[in-house]
Amino acid sequence: GKIHFVAIASSTGGPAALAQLLPGLPKSFPVPIVIVQHMSEGFEQNLVDWLDKTTELNVGLADVGVTPQRGNVYIARPGTHLVFDRKRVLRVDAHTPPREGHAPSGSVLFHSMVRPFGAECLGLVMTGMGDDGSDGLLALRNAGATTLAQDAASSTIDGMPKAARENGAAMYVQPLNKLADALTSLTSLTPRA
Repeated sequence: GKIHFVAIASSTGGPAALAQLLPGLPKSFPVPIVIVQHMSEGFEQNLVDWLDKTTELNVGLADVGVTPQRGNVYIARPGTHLVFDRKRVLRVDAHTPPREGHAPSGSVLFHSMVRPFGAECLGLVMTGMGDDGSDGLLALRNAGATTLAQDAASSTIDGMPKAARENGAAMYVQPLNKLADALTSLTSLTPRA
């Protein structure tokens, strides 16, 4: 089915991996992207500024009540969860406690996407310690969504993607240098040369 949205969860090694992934996506990338990157408060604006310089897409912090638009990448703010409501509007959840020590949590974001998006989205778990994102990605796959995980060899820490591979959440497994082409082709664009 048609993919209308991409969500990514990453942790240790994530900033460098995102700085490799995002430049591989064309300016015409047809759907918005939301990223949960585990980080301490105070680092988020530096990450946004850095990633924005690497890509033709617009990178910014996710704001309350935003309906994500194509051509934009939204980074979750530290300390709160990012969730979607039934109308596909982004909401900040400051009440749910950290999940396994993480706020934002990739799994919280992925679980919130099941009802509004169902099969019409794509979830990706990238490098990181622990297993955040794996059960949320499995919920997306069970809802018919397209799901991916980074491979072990290209992950700085293979905890999160390994958990997503081992629990059957990931339909596809790709090395970091192939992820941009995978996202581009799965969202119905011709991959960049």
